[in-house]
Amino acid sequence: MPKIAVFDGREVEYVEVHDEPIHRRQFSNDYVYIYIAGFRPGETSLWHRHSENTLYVCVGHGAAALNRPTDKEPFVHHASPGDLWWAMSKSAPYVHQVCLLPENTHNSHFFAMEILRPPPTCSSRALDHRCYSLRGEDSRPGLARVYDFRLKPGESTGPHTLGFSGVVLCLSDGGGSLEADGGVFAGGELSKVGGWKWIDGPVSANARNAGGSVYQAFVVEWLGGGHSVEGVSRL
Repeated sequence: MPKIAVFDGREVEYVEVHDEPIHRRQFSNDYVYIYIAGFRPGETSLWHRHSENTLYVCVGHGAAALNRPTDKEPFVHHASPGDLWWAMSKSAPYVHQVCLLPENTHNSHFFAMEILRPPPTCSSRALDHRCYSLRGEDSRPGLARVYDFRLKPGESTGPHTLGFSGVVLCLSDGGGSLEADGGVFAGGELSKVGGWKWIDGPVSANARNAGGSVYQAFVVEWLGGGHSVEGVSRL
């Protein structure tokens, strides 16, 4: 097992993040590696190394976690449900250890998407649809665009096409009554908080919120593919 010197002068052994038992693989292909880091209060990971550009989302309950990097003092990372952040580790791999502080009252889950390479099909432009809002501050040129997807009670998207590959991650269930006429939102995976789906675009989508509260999701669009198509049909 490799070793690395840490901030306080000690030398510690570490593993690759894919081999760290708290970081559990959910799905992978040539373009993405998805894992969920699920912690119980007081639980500590092994020291582990990240080496891919990764987008993280806090799902379910919020968290206060102690982050122990190798090159500086430990610090507490506070995350609320729906918070997202990037770790640009492809050009600067890093090793750290994470502990979910004992004062947390719930287990915490961090959904992670490693951006491995561009898919063969990408969109020539950002989505232009009333239910999708581009999060420009959270998007990264050449890597991914991030959108907020929202459906009010009784609202429908209408038929449209997503001209890209990427991930849809459910943040709220809208009362548990998301109806889908085939396509991206069909199958039930996106009807519960933390549910997710990888999509190989272009793909059709059509959904209606039949529940009593707003349905929310993140849509993450992979960028940089070799073949461009139109991003979405205008309604």
